[in-house]
Amino acid sequence: MLEQLSCLTVSDCSMLQMIESQAPNLTTFDFEGDNLVQLSLQQSLQVRNLLMECHLEENFLCYPVTKLPYMVPNLESLTLSSNGERLNVSMVPVKFLYLEFLEICLDGDLSPMI
Repeated sequence: MLEQLSCLTVSDCSMLQMIESQAPNLTTFDFEGDNLVQLSLQQSLQVRNLLMECHLEENFLCYPVTKLPYMVPNLESLTLSSNGERLNVSMVPVKFLYLEFLEICLDGDLSPMI
């Protein structure tokens, strides 16, 4: 059954601490919640589109910007949203090699600031 899963959306699971997926054909992953969860995407080479929106977590943007290039190396579209956070992109040591679309929203409502 996991081979048929191509899109996974996780929303408003306040007690969730980790998401682990072994779906080999997962291409789109969307997460929205109040707290940051750890991701474990075992078969992550197919993931091309990722949306992460975190409402209450401080320093949320640091996690996806530093960890995701290693976890989902073929990412083409990335949307990150957080409430009132600041990010210094010049301090980010890693790069997304295939990224074509980047949207960072710092007010939490997916109205782009950059």
